[in-house]
Amino acid sequence: MKKLIFLIILLFVLVLDVNIEPIKYPCVISEVILKHKVNQKNHMPSETQLLDTLKSKGFRDPVGVWRIAMWESGHMRSVICKTRNNLFGLRTRDYIYFNSWLDCIDYMKRMEDIRWAQYSVDNSGDYYDFIHWLGYKTGHSRSNEDLEYINKLKKLDPPQSL
Repeated sequence: MKKLIFLIILLFVLVLDVNIEPIKYPCVISEVILKHKVNQKNHMPSETQLLDTLKSKGFRDPVGVWRIAMWESGHMRSVICKTRNNLFGLRTRDYIYFNSWLDCIDYMKRMEDIRWAQYSVDNSGDYYDFIHWLGYKTGHSRSNEDLEYINKLKKLDPPQSL
């Protein structure tokens, strides 16, 4: 019965194109609803615009964060990036949906600030050591797979900012 009600509401939303209040915080949503949201205007920044935005938001290493975005999003061409505005491959159980790529950057900045405070107590301050400490790739701190990931990131050349 719950599935039937959900389908009726979903059909109502899709057919009538009802304006629904946008999601204010990143959350996981179903693929069916996601397909409807893809039809909204979705403009990704250029690589240079992304780097300039990261610098303006005050990331500790904007080039390092830019490299993560380029690797995780396939230079902003991946389906997850385009449909969920998720530049960094961030997820809980599923990839997180963001209302815009700027919301994704703001979320990443908050995450960096919180985790950096925990990291910097006992560590050197090197951003790539921070990524390794986080276990960004695997979810397990200081794994060998994370070292390989960091080496791949370092090979990506950032654009020259204006």
